[in-house]
Amino acid sequence: MAGLRAKRAPEAHACQLPAILLWMHNGLGYIYESVGFNGLLAARKIVPQKDADMSIEQFIDNEVKSNDVVLFMKGTPQFPQCGFSGQVVQILDHVGVGYKGLNVLESADLRNGIKTYSNWPTIPQLYVKGEFVGGCDIIREMFQAGELQQLLADKGVTVNAAASA
Repeated sequence: MAGLRAKRAPEAHACQLPAILLWMHNGLGYIYESVGFNGLLAARKIVPQKDADMSIEQFIDNEVKSNDVVLFMKGTPQFPQCGFSGQVVQILDHVGVGYKGLNVLESADLRNGIKTYSNWPTIPQLYVKGEFVGGCDIIREMFQAGELQQLLADKGVTVNAAASA
């Protein structure tokens, strides 16, 4: 009996991937848990993670002040989930500016908090060097007039492409 080993049954989820932290900054982020095996991954949203001692206003203020260009939007830069957010993404991509996109659809606190923070009722909202610039209509008009490109240059924000209206 000592020489016999119990055979282990193959584990059904031997190839399960660990949870993925999509983004995290100063205590607020979104964790997605993986489900699946053999290299296939299906993700489901768990919950937003936020420090208990950090208010949503503090989080927003920190994001706005610690990133040169921040876009609070519906969806992500890779997958905008409203036409207005998509237009601003196209403009920023065309100009060639790096920016951080924050998806307000993932958190009611963020969606409502950004409206209070800016005292502006609609989303998307663009911030450059800590300053609220505007929503879709304002960004589009500024871009068409060359004012957005000038604002970025005046604020010292690096762009990677020559911009034209």
